[in-house]
Amino acid sequence: PMKENVGTIGLFYAGNEIGAIIAMLSPICFATFISQKFSFIHAILCALTIYSMLEIGTKVACISAIILIFISLILVFIKFITDRNFSKQFATIALITLLTILFIGNTSAGKNLGIDPIFSAKENISNTVKKNKPKSKNKGKTPSALLSGRNKFFKDNIDDYSQSSLMDKAFGMGYISLEDDEVQERKLVEIDYFDVFFCQGIVGTIIYIIPLATIAFISLKQFFAKFIINIKNHLLTLTIYSVLIGLGIALMAGHVFTAPAVSTVLVLIMLELIAILYEKDTKNE
Repeated sequence: PMKENVGTIGLFYAGNEIGAIIAMLSPICFATFISQKFSFIHAILCALTIYSMLEIGTKVACISAIILIFISLILVFIKFITDRNFSKQFATIALITLLTILFIGNTSAGKNLGIDPIFSAKENISNTVKKNKPKSKNKGKTPSALLSGRNKFFKDNIDDYSQSSLMDKAFGMGYISLEDDEVQERKLVEIDYFDVFFCQGIVGTIIYIIPLATIAFISLKQFFAKFIINIKNHLLTLTIYSVLIGLGIALMAGHVFTAPAVSTVLVLIMLELIAILYEKDTKNE
């Protein structure tokens, strides 16, 4: 039987999309906390952000939260060494890191990933051992489990694409299909780079790639033009991470390019990245 995952998405329906949005916006929250004068409210917001990412229950949100904490801890530690006024920010990030390590096993993400909780009732230990035993017998299923069935969806889509007409290969098969004389939503691979290619075709893929490649070229050029200043700017560092995590989620779990709400956030963060890079009086933050 399929394992039932747990999680919380509040008033929203799409957990993967909400997780992707929070994963891309959370670095901005931490960047604001680190750059400004210590605020107890901002400290609570950072802690609640990490908690919400772990409680969503998706792999993407969990991994993003862990990477964000690690990067933020390094940045604020460097700040603390050079300026003791950042002692409260450093203590806050360190505390969030410690609490995450101690309680990640008790969160929805920890339960879904099979992370054993540090603090658990003794009576549950035997149950945990029993649940973990069958995993060793099904090692062959590990790659499919990691991909969440995307390898099968990829095979189905590539078979449909190879059998499609020349017009479909050029302009894509679209996001819907006709099966049994009924219009149905096409089952996507949920890896956006493949989904764009299969659904938009060669022409659509080129249209997608050109703006992304242009922004990447402009950003890299400007970043290395002021390398010494930019490498010390933690706001820029976390904004770059925000863009990279968005592009990474598109590769790992999808729901970025193909979801309007998520792709809008990614575009806005890319524009913010360019604005920071081209700011005339860039402050050495």
